[in-house]
Amino acid sequence: MNYTVLQNNFISGEISPLMEGRVDSARYQTGLSLCENFLPIRQGGLKRRPGTHYAGNTKSDAQAILVPFLTSTGTYYIFEFTNLLVRFWEADYTLKMTGETVDSLVTPYTLAQLPYVKFAVNKGVMWIVHPSHAPRTITLTAGTFVLATPSFTGDRTFDSATNYPSIIAFRGGRLYLGATQTEPNAIFASRTPLAGVDSYTDFDFGPDAEDEDELLPTHAIYLQDSDMYGTSLNWLMSMNRLVAGSGRSVWMDTGEIATPETFDMSITLYNGSNHLQAQAMDNVIIYAGNGGKSLHVMFYNNDNAGFVSAELSKDAGHMTIGGIASYAIMMYPDPIIWIAGVDGLLRSCTFDMKEGAVAWARHPMGEGAFVESVATGKGSDDVLWLVVKRGSVRTVEYLSMNAIDSIDDAFYVDCGLEIDQTASTTVTGLDHLVGYGVVALGDNSPLSLQTVPVGGELTYDRELENVRIGIPYTSKGFLLRPELPANGTSQGKKRKVDKQTIRFYQSLGGSVGSDLDNLRPIVEIRPGTYTMDNPVALVTGDREVDIPSYVTVDGRVYITQDVPLPMNILSVMTRYSVLEG
Repeated sequence: MNYTVLQNNFISGEISPLMEGRVDSARYQTGLSLCENFLPIRQGGLKRRPGTHYAGNTKSDAQAILVPFLTSTGTYYIFEFTNLLVRFWEADYTLKMTGETVDSLVTPYTLAQLPYVKFAVNKGVMWIVHPSHAPRTITLTAGTFVLATPSFTGDRTFDSATNYPSIIAFRGGRLYLGATQTEPNAIFASRTPLAGVDSYTDFDFGPDAEDEDELLPTHAIYLQDSDMYGTSLNWLMSMNRLVAGSGRSVWMDTGEIATPETFDMSITLYNGSNHLQAQAMDNVIIYAGNGGKSLHVMFYNNDNAGFVSAELSKDAGHMTIGGIASYAIMMYPDPIIWIAGVDGLLRSCTFDMKEGAVAWARHPMGEGAFVESVATGKGSDDVLWLVVKRGSVRTVEYLSMNAIDSIDDAFYVDCGLEIDQTASTTVTGLDHLVGYGVVALGDNSPLSLQTVPVGGELTYDRELENVRIGIPYTSKGFLLRPELPANGTSQGKKRKVDKQTIRFYQSLGGSVGSDLDNLRPIVEIRPGTYTMDNPVALVTGDREVDIPSYVTVDGRVYITQDVPLPMNILSVMTRYSVLEG
């Protein structure tokens, strides 16, 4: 019997191997057994992950964390924190400099402390807390970043080693601090603005037993909760409500305007979180579970008239079980959570609750590449920034999700450069790629793999003007074994893949097959035959491929792309022959 199976929806991405028997599940029907260097998009298709551009190296190639900073005028920076130092990357992907000197600030935060530092940006000022240090601020003043230690007044001054706060948020004109060593379950809120002036450093809680002054709604607030199962608060954030996460539960305020008499918090969810700062994504809260080995979303459910939580990693637990080291949220053009794992592998989760998309993918970035930190720059377009350990150096790279309208826009290499030069057979300036095998598009034509020698210069057999060059990567989309409408179930029955039809959008290259050792090209390209004046056109439409296949009980389909060109898959149509008996 012959059957044609259509898969036109990949919004579950790579699912757990433990679900490979769940042919009855909607997640199985819209999932993949491997999604590598592809990004499931909320419209249902698969888009090849763009490559990363090389911006530079971290200070002295040291381990770093990246933190986004948005000024009051809407310009963003990426702060690079290393051991006892911070530098500033600008939106044009260069380091902020004064003359020929790179701007930097000495900080008190050691490398071991950096994962536990919390940040909050308010009115163009970055506030920083850590339980071993007094709070700090970084302000951009007259074009120069300045680090300061604010002085607090009132009943809490946060100026002793056991009373430094470790969590921070802003809400309703108040600065919220909490989780000191002596009061790990306490939250402190500053006074509200007085005469229109912010009072973020005033923690006057109002009259005491010897003071007959009236307690005012504008006074600072102190809240000590004793039923948090003995676990310290791990983070604070404000999104419609003030939300706090501890190791055993998630807490939330009442939603009322906070005053000393009305402010209270109660348990909303009985699942805990780890120390990673929770983040807002559209109208939901994203946070890592206790131990950092799962990813959760928290949202308001009208049916229950309350907040509920769902585990985003439930059907792809193998993606987070090793631990989450860092994560960042990108909203445009697709809502994606980017995750740097403890194991150094970059992962993504395309998440759109309205569309039902929870789509995981993995993104290896070259042999030995270890992603240590990720952050999102929020400008006119979201840009993912990464710190990647490559051998003995650490590179700062960035990834843009701009649409690919022609081959002129293609950038599908990692740690790469786009070089415009006078026509020449040599390409220079590749010092950061010495020792690596690299591929390139030269004047829109794929160039063969070469290893960059000492000196960072390559020679080609023809003159080139525009070169996009970097470390190659392969995109892989492996389909799950389909359930065919055979007599009973088709699982376990012998089958053969006869033909594959793939519907593309703006794509070139790629291979498909039922055997990784015997793949067939989908859209053939001829390296070295295209020029800037006569580039090959990207393909939109269906491509049919006859697949040499053996009769097996597997019947998988493997799609790959290993040349630096785009691939956007809208649907996959596979014709099978099934043998009964």
